[in-house]
Amino acid sequence: MLHTTRTRILSFFILILMMPFSIPSVQSNPEEGLYSHISEITISSPVCNSRYNLTYFNLDLLIELYSTLNDPFVISTPDSILFIPKVNVSFVDETNTVIFLYDWESTPANYLIPPNTSYYARQYTFAFHFDSVCFLRLPEGNYTVWLELASISPIPYHPFSSFIYVNETNIVISHEPYNNTFFTIPEYFQSFTYFGILQVSLILIVLLFYKRRKNYSKHDYKL
Repeated sequence: MLHTTRTRILSFFILILMMPFSIPSVQSNPEEGLYSHISEITISSPVCNSRYNLTYFNLDLLIELYSTLNDPFVISTPDSILFIPKVNVSFVDETNTVIFLYDWESTPANYLIPPNTSYYARQYTFAFHFDSVCFLRLPEGNYTVWLELASISPIPYHPFSSFIYVNETNIVISHEPYNNTFFTIPEYFQSFTYFGILQVSLILIVLLFYKRRKNYSKHDYKL
């Protein structure tokens, strides 16, 4: 009777532990495409050229890419750069103007985009270029910064924007939030996780029943 009860309990635990395999893995389904997200912006001190009335501010951008495809793909660009920086500014002083400056080599390049993953591209350095007198800090206004691809992507491309707000005393940088559900655990990894939990749980159950059986055996022997 005791052996039958233990067998039923063990079978019940095994059935419970096997249930995760019968439940489909829940994965998010974001819109298919390639996404770019600027995760960090560092603004340098101004570089002034009083002779030509120019001011430069270097911006170091750390860029995150995410592809929703399960296969890698290649983006071929006519020049050496993958991104072209864009900026839209609403200045307090409407006479100010700014453009992005960046370097590139006129050499075609191929960029391999990994599948279904995110990664940090190398840090890019661009410059805000003002055709004006030497500024000691960024002119007041609201700056919107994003990145366009230097070539056509084989899948839809969606850039996220970053924002720089400059007033008389502060510079505040923020980034358009992206959907964190993009970063899902692959199904095969979930299966390995469930399998590992199952194995460990079964070992613990077997050890528990073995220990209890030994205790019962010792008790019967003493009687």
